[in-house]
Amino acid sequence: MSLSDLPLASGQKHRRVLERAFGFECRRNGEHVVMVSALGTAISIPNHAEVKRPTLKQVLRVCGIEDKEYRRAFDLI
Repeated sequence: MSLSDLPLASGQKHRRVLERAFGFECRRNGEHVVMVSALGTAISIPNHAEVKRPTLKQVLRVCGIEDKEYRRAFDLI
């Protein structure tokens, strides 16, 4: 999957997808949203109007989430 296949959306939309589909919990808000998985993996997502695709790709890589899996969850939410 290429970068252009990843969705462009706000940090809040990506937060909702990670919470609902992948079980992440939001720890705090501000310039960045810090989220923690059930396994303890912590990630930071920019709380911007649009999160750039390379940034999202890196977040997914750190979380161990496949691009296609994320895209399916994003489209459902």
